[in-house]
Amino acid sequence: MTTKDEMAQHCIKAIKETLFISYEKDLIIDPCAQNEEGLFLKHIDALVRFSLFYDKEPKHTHISATDLLTTDFDYFEKTRLAGLWYDAIHVVSCPPPHLIEQFVTATCKFAQSVSFLSSVKPGKHTFPPNFFLMYEEKKMLNKTLYYFQIWIKADL
Repeated sequence: MTTKDEMAQHCIKAIKETLFISYEKDLIIDPCAQNEEGLFLKHIDALVRFSLFYDKEPKHTHISATDLLTTDFDYFEKTRLAGLWYDAIHVVSCPPPHLIEQFVTATCKFAQSVSFLSSVKPGKHTFPPNFFLMYEEKKMLNKTLYYFQIWIKADL
C-alpha cells in the first residue's frame, strides 16, 4: 500500500518529468494545502524556490489563511504577489472532492499548469478548451482510488 508521503513524491516526480518548470523563475501555489493533511507541503520545494500554500482554515504555520478558490485573482496578484518575480504560476494541489469544480474554474484563470490528486473520477470536472491533459494516472491510497492529472494551458 502506498503512503501519503510516497504518493506525494510520486506526483512530484511525474510533474518533473512532464512539465518544464523553472526552479528559479516559476511559482507554485497550492490553494487547498490543508486537504489530505498538507500532502504536497514538504515536497513542492523540490520543484521551485518560490511556493505559496493557502487554505481557508490553515492548521500549519506555512499555510496562509486565504480562500483562493473564491478570491479575485487579479486583485490577489496585485496585492499578495506584488514584489514576487516569477515567469509562470503552476498549481499543485489535492482539492477536496466537493470543491473540484470550483478548484478547476478558479485555478484555470491564473495558472499555466494545474496538477492535482483527486478521488473524483476524471470527466466529472470540465477544463477550459485551452487546457490539455498531459498526464493521468490512477493510484490507491488508504483503500481509496485517486486520480492524478496534469493539465497545461496552451495558447490557442
